[in-house]
Amino acid sequence: MAKRIQTITGPVDVDSLGLILPHEHLFTDLRGPLVPGYAQAETEAVVRVLEPYLSEAFAAGATALIECSTVGVGRNLTILSRLSEISAIRIIAPTGVYREAFTPLSLREISESDLANLWITELTKGIEGTSIRAGFIKLAMSDDGPTALEIRNQRLRRVKQPVR
Repeated sequence: MAKRIQTITGPVDVDSLGLILPHEHLFTDLRGPLVPGYAQAETEAVVRVLEPYLSEAFAAGATALIECSTVGVGRNLTILSRLSEISAIRIIAPTGVYREAFTPLSLREISESDLANLWITELTKGIEGTSIRAGFIKLAMSDDGPTALEIRNQRLRRVKQPVR
């Protein structure tokens, strides 16, 4: 049985990939989720800036990249989807959250069960009501050590089935 990884455009056999860039940020907004215009940009402008870099990376042997911008630091599926269309590089999108300071209020207040189910849905069905599935759970800890919220989130990454 072939090992597969979920990309924005669908599952891919891992053995068909060459060099995978393990931690990239194609589109990030570190202003935080409470700022007006957060995670918004003109898609084609972003594509024009990034396409030459993606082409150069592909020419150097990169066949896939792990996009690590989660909700709270600018995950933008429209942009990632468009970049997947114009590039030969496969893009793997995340579910999960970044440090507490970048965690949207709705994900701070959500129950552990509901958060686990959200991540499971994003991994198995799609992100934000789309058919684009996450390929992994991205989590991060604060520089001064994990907060109680970050510890809760880390504990949830081990969930393999919906929490009841």
